[in-house]
Amino acid sequence: MPITNGTVADFEDFSRTRAVGIAMATVQDTGSTVERPDRPEYRLGETIEFEANANFQDENIQQVALLYEESDLGNQEIDLVANNVSELSVDDISTETTFTAVEGPRRIDDNVSILGRELSERDDGPGTVMTPGDVLDFVSGEVGGDLNNTPTGDDVLNISMVAKSDTGPETTFELETQGNFSEGNYSIIHIAQGNETGQLSTTKVDGISLQEEIDPYVTSDIDEAASDTTVQPGGEFTVEADVKNFGYSSTSESFELSADGNLIINTSAEKPKIKNIDFGARESQSINFSVNTKNAAISTGRFSSEPFELGEDYNISAVPTQNPGEADSITLTVTDEEPANFSVDIDESASDTEVGQNGDLTVVSNVTNVGNLSGTK
Repeated sequence: MPITNGTVADFEDFSRTRAVGIAMATVQDTGSTVERPDRPEYRLGETIEFEANANFQDENIQQVALLYEESDLGNQEIDLVANNVSELSVDDISTETTFTAVEGPRRIDDNVSILGRELSERDDGPGTVMTPGDVLDFVSGEVGGDLNNTPTGDDVLNISMVAKSDTGPETTFELETQGNFSEGNYSIIHIAQGNETGQLSTTKVDGISLQEEIDPYVTSDIDEAASDTTVQPGGEFTVEADVKNFGYSSTSESFELSADGNLIINTSAEKPKIKNIDFGARESQSINFSVNTKNAAISTGRFSSEPFELGEDYNISAVPTQNPGEADSITLTVTDEEPANFSVDIDESASDTEVGQNGDLTVVSNVTNVGNLSGTK
């Protein structure tokens, strides 16, 4: 609306009103939720994975996620041209943008239509992932897609997009990046719309850094199949973890084993369970912690500790000390039940006893867990 001296002006006074800015916003029913990627930096060409939640219920929900560089878009000019201002409507407004197209990786399901934009009908030609009008829709508000746009420059914006149809409230997105993206800080826009209810939710996540080379950054991922989830009183348990340096230069990292956030120590020497690992650039390794609960305890202070108690569950974590947010954990139960124990018997009647040269040999076996607890082998 035209504003004169701080008040809404009549349309006949519009000719004496000067527009000094334009703002657009999407009216939503609720805010969606995006689980922020944990890593501070990604290398150009990597894929950014995250969980999103529409935060409403609908039988069929369509969800779209966009990755774009904030400054790249902010450096562009978008002019709105209004005609016939006495009876102003969307039909009387057009746009002029300094960018001509939007390109980048995209994965679009069939039958995806968000904010009135039919995304599934886009082909794979250059610049067809989005139009300048779509950018106004998705980034600024639900207005741009119906406007007639005239490019005044030849810039091309790089945007990564994934569009999903018929999801539940929660879904996982994998946004690809490309080597020709520019370095900088990127943002994620998430939009969800219900097919049945028409409900709309959006959110934005800032501060995702894309670089040609990233600093050393080490993560920990516990191998649950190779780690113990139960231990008998005074018995031994093992935790194995896959650890990786995502950086493009070498580094060293120390990994601590903890229970419920407290260090596990050897009671005889009161030394914590720590592994010191040297990594090359982009190197992955496996580490193994072996703990005998008879000679181990959980540190609760400088001079105090607690033993592993029968019947208790413990959250066991392998923690990279420089990046504790990248710790992974597994639940360990102290029990006097007989742990999983597997016996293997070969079915001789169903197995081959002879095999010719370059032939196939078939061996049929029966594997039985004779313990009282479930397990993996």
